[in-house]
Amino acid sequence: ILEKRAFIFTSEHERLLRGAVRRFRHHLEPRDLIDDLVDVAQKLTGADRAAVYLREPGQETFQLHMMHRQTLSPDLDARALRASSLFEKALSEKSSLFSPDIQGDRRFKNIAICRHIGPRAVLITPMRGTRDIVGVLYLDIRTGNHEMMAGNASFIQELVDEAALSLEVSTLYQDLDDSFMSMVRALGTTVDAKDPHTHGHAARVAEYALQIGREMGLRAEDLRDLEIGAYLHDIGKIGIAGVILKSRDRLTEEEMEAIRHHPEIGTRILSPIRKLSKVALAIRQHHERFDGKGYPDQLKGDEIMLIARIIAVADALDAMTTVRPYQTPMTLSQAVAVITGNAGTQFDPHIAAIVNQLFQRGQLNLA
Repeated sequence: ILEKRAFIFTSEHERLLRGAVRRFRHHLEPRDLIDDLVDVAQKLTGADRAAVYLREPGQETFQLHMMHRQTLSPDLDARALRASSLFEKALSEKSSLFSPDIQGDRRFKNIAICRHIGPRAVLITPMRGTRDIVGVLYLDIRTGNHEMMAGNASFIQELVDEAALSLEVSTLYQDLDDSFMSMVRALGTTVDAKDPHTHGHAARVAEYALQIGREMGLRAEDLRDLEIGAYLHDIGKIGIAGVILKSRDRLTEEEMEAIRHHPEIGTRILSPIRKLSKVALAIRQHHERFDGKGYPDQLKGDEIMLIARIIAVADALDAMTTVRPYQTPMTLSQAVAVITGNAGTQFDPHIAAIVNQLFQRGQLNLA
């Protein structure tokens, strides 16, 4: 019976380990990966508390990234860990080190600080990346049996190594994504430069759109698409004659018709980029109206993508409150009144209400 129990116990641990490794490969946000790592590590060891220290880029120092189930200040725990030679030994040997009783362990130099923390057993595991240590996982048990922690130390090292490799991938992805977003912003600025009346327009529309999107509780990936769409909503104007865009006179109907083609042009520019297929469609729809009287497809209501409806409002806010050759700029209060006054016709009534709420709270503003 005891042997059968041990087998079931081990199998459950292996299931946790393998499941975590599979999930690690899909985490693109370092924070999500670290949260997952800590959760599984505590289940595998019975640890009361956990802390993750990540190496600062290009340096030999480690910064506390997160602490789970803490009862004391992070600074105190960080000092205690750094004061121990066990930490340095784990780094130099590049392998897990376990102490069943730190009160009597000489590898912990600063016993006074260790007594403040109060753990009985400690497991310190370096996160071994492809080239170097990228971080350290700290686990401790304050009371209770430490046999599970001691017995599963090798599993924890395997788990942490997988997390380290996935962390390197997610960091690389983040760097690439940051570069991509920098290019998106630069392209939006380039489009603005073609029209002297819209300097800074793309950035302002993006800021308004993100304020609205966050207030609506959009997911991170939708906020990202919203930001890209806001920056590039006028990219189709690249295909519009400069003489029309720069005109200070009222445009003729023929010229207005040319302007109305810019959402379709923008979609054609972006549609070959598979990653931006959703954004390309939103750009096509950002001049549709809630009542179906917009262009180019006369969509109405929920037929229009949510991010396109948000961009439409943000675009109108900035257009009404900036200097244009055909108008005197409105105050933000006046522009919000126009948005709410056209709720249900030109604009989504829910988004219009969100804009009014943000304005009333003094949160609808540009940095």
